[in-house]
Amino acid sequence: MAWIDNDLTQITNGPPAILGLCGYRGSDNSQHVNYVDANGHVRELYIAPGAGWVDNDLTEFTDGTPAWGAQWGTSLLDGYWGSDNSPHVSYFDAGGHVHELCIHPGAGWIDNDLTQITNGPPAILGSVLCGYRGSANSQHVNYVDANDHVHELYIAPGAGWVDNDLTQITNGPGACDLPNGLDGYWGSDNSPHVSYYDAGGHVHELCIHPGASWVDNDLTQITNGPPAHIVGGLAGYGGSDDSQHVNYIDAGGHVHELCIHPGAGWIDNDLTQITNGPPAFVNSGLAGYGGSDNSQHVNYIDAGGHVHELYIAPAPVPR
Repeated sequence: MAWIDNDLTQITNGPPAILGLCGYRGSDNSQHVNYVDANGHVRELYIAPGAGWVDNDLTEFTDGTPAWGAQWGTSLLDGYWGSDNSPHVSYFDAGGHVHELCIHPGAGWIDNDLTQITNGPPAILGSVLCGYRGSANSQHVNYVDANDHVHELYIAPGAGWVDNDLTQITNGPGACDLPNGLDGYWGSDNSPHVSYYDAGGHVHELCIHPGASWVDNDLTQITNGPPAHIVGGLAGYGGSDDSQHVNYIDAGGHVHELCIHPGAGWIDNDLTQITNGPPAFVNSGLAGYGGSDNSQHVNYIDAGGHVHELYIAPAPVPR
């Protein structure tokens, strides 16, 4: 079977996108791709097993507030699948409020203004947004406020949404004024991890392990790696072997991996140097993830607009 290109806008006859894109898979093998149209409406391109792609206008469904896109020319989205088979899409409105669009089995789509619910501060214009689900059925949405503080909007089963100012809790440095780098993921030991850039391009990890408190780890200082180019992307993920991986782009366009394996310390790997691949465009986004076969995948865009995958598979087991 070969790779194919599907024009989902043409297939669904949906409106074109402006900015903002996220995608995820449901445990029911459904696929979900979200974006913002020119009217600031959050849309979902969706396909269920045995059916065809459809375009859902989630803003219209919920009679919700439009995303920043139409008013400010920018909008960030993120989406994830809940353990109860519910899709969740987070976005910012024009006032910097963080919203969650979600639907639970047997119910309809709703719009939750998480900023209003938690009484947290609005996001700074241009903040990145990241959301993910914990294995304990918790939900986490991260963003940066006007004081460059990294916040976590968090809900655990049986409780309500709360706002945690992780910068204040850890007494860590603020995020850079151009907070393009922000990502979060769930660790295999039930620990949440949030990565970001400070003003000097240092990559930080905010994390909490079961039974402990939130801490701020300056991964650039720990590994003695080069600073990040603060307008580039950031991507973090946990490996199935309990490893952790945070990827970023330096000022020369090199893609780096900060990683740690159980029983070892954090190290910096210059993946561009290791693979002899072309440098990334400094404004490139990044996407990273681990495969079920313990493979690792990091995607970026070069100066010519080519999409690259940096990939490593486990060594075969000797027979």
